[in-house]
Amino acid sequence: MNNPTAQTAKSNNTAMLIIGGSAGILLCFCCIAIALTYGSSGSSGTDVKYVISGTATSALVTYTNETGGTEQVNANIPFTKEFTVSTGASLSIVAQNSGSGSITCEIWVDGELKKTSTSTAQYAVVTCSDFVL
Repeated sequence: MNNPTAQTAKSNNTAMLIIGGSAGILLCFCCIAIALTYGSSGSSGTDVKYVISGTATSALVTYTNETGGTEQVNANIPFTKEFTVSTGASLSIVAQNSGSGSITCEIWVDGELKKTSTSTAQYAVVTCSDFVL
């Protein structure tokens, strides 16, 4: 007692399992490739240094940290923050002086100055941003 409809349904289910399984495996390989390309490279990551300097004595500083989060501090000038990130990281630092004087932001990546901005005014704001390539 062979049921052709049941055999067709079973064949269709088997084909769907094979296609679905193959797609899942392909997705896993894609995720691994992306992680290896853009993922954390541990101690061999990219060194980043943010610098705020100038004649102003203090500033409100907001920056993107090593995990991609945002931190804000009231800092004496000069201010420096150093950390390590992976390829593809977004870098940003914004500072507003707390009165008068010049203020400068800098982003250094692996010892090379990538971005700088200077402003001189009361409560001046400077912004520097970049990406780690």
